[in-house]
Amino acid sequence: MLRARIVFWHLFRKSSPLATLAHRTLLDFFAYWHSVVRDEINEYAAHGLPLIDPDAEQSRARRKRAGITFIRQYSLPELANVSASMPNATPAVIRQIQIWKALHCVVEKYDATKFFTNNGQSSMGMEWPYDSIMSVFAYDSSPVDPEKTKAYRLPNMLDLEPIDALGRFFHDAQAKGDLPFPDKDTEWYFFRRYETDEFYDMTDVSKARAWFRIPPWSANSPHLERPTRPIKPPADKAAPAIAPPQ
Repeated sequence: MLRARIVFWHLFRKSSPLATLAHRTLLDFFAYWHSVVRDEINEYAAHGLPLIDPDAEQSRARRKRAGITFIRQYSLPELANVSASMPNATPAVIRQIQIWKALHCVVEKYDATKFFTNNGQSSMGMEWPYDSIMSVFAYDSSPVDPEKTKAYRLPNMLDLEPIDALGRFFHDAQAKGDLPFPDKDTEWYFFRRYETDEFYDMTDVSKARAWFRIPPWSANSPHLERPTRPIKPPADKAAPAIAPPQ
């Protein structure tokens, strides 16, 4: 899946360079980010969970002794005040905006009737979004320093995939010679994600279509209600030191 996403991003940037983003768009995304953070803070409060994990450092130390170093991350109260003045926050926002715009173009050109999300339990038949969509990490320094760098959690614009439209996009790239495969088995494995119902888990595609019709950070975007459900404690959302920057 990660390889497919990398291929998609490379092909799209090659065939359709994205225009420079307007300053207003950046401000709107930061405001949207704040609203998602507020929703998550409200969910934590509803379930009586602390906004800052009191055991985070002890848990990090135990993992470090086991040879696994996790990057510290900004707490929800810190994210509630995230702004363009914070280190590397703006590039992280730009990347998420570009990802949404790229997928929007794919949906517009190739249509989309099947969608997939990692957000929730696929066995349920997803009504997206199920849980917090702040599932992508970005880092406030580069290169990443395991002890000094902190990670942001952002709304993930790759959390919802128009899988059948992406399949047609990849086939077009293959026909142009931009997406070669070393053998038929590799080709079958790659397209299996986009051409079978194995990864199709949406029950309400109208919400997915709405997501790609109008930018979610836009002032006139339809509000997608996220039902309040049991959520994981903050310690379960640690960003690994070796995770690639988003």
